[in-house]
Amino acid sequence: MRKLNCQTCGKEEDSLKHVRRLKGKRLCRFCYVANRNNFRKETIEKAGIKKELGKLRYQESKARYPHIYDKKRLKRERQEKEKVKRIKEPPKIKGSKENKKVKIYSVLTLQERQDLFRILIRRGIDEDEVKERIKRLAKQLALTRKRLQEQGKEHEEENEKIKLLEGLYEY
Repeated sequence: MRKLNCQTCGKEEDSLKHVRRLKGKRLCRFCYVANRNNFRKETIEKAGIKKELGKLRYQESKARYPHIYDKKRLKRERQEKEKVKRIKEPPKIKGSKENKKVKIYSVLTLQERQDLFRILIRRGIDEDEVKERIKRLAKQLALTRKRLQEQGKEHEEENEKIKLLEGLYEY
């Protein structure tokens, strides 16, 4: 079988099927594709129809794949609605509720108990005595909490807790 040469790159091709004729030249398949791509780009640039081609491609793909563009459209609409909501409604400030119930935290937390335990043991007090003091303090705090709830004075509760803790440190 006869081997044919490409006239641009000089590559030898085995079969006639891989060599094409374009404008009187014999081109291999790779040069042929490159030549056609270059010609297409040049004609688009010369004619100045790049924008129109983009619009046509968009319309064609929209007609061919409508489910994709429906998702995009729905997403855009959802985002626009959210923007409108954000503009119309004033921002909500966290913790600005008027009917917020004030809780009384006159209870020794685990961390406070552990800290008191360490402090009193460093002062040289026995473990049993320290445990008893902490239990008494917890009972006193519970009683003050009940007393404050009856009186309706929640803001004094913090001062009461501080006084009790200071009394414990003075022992």
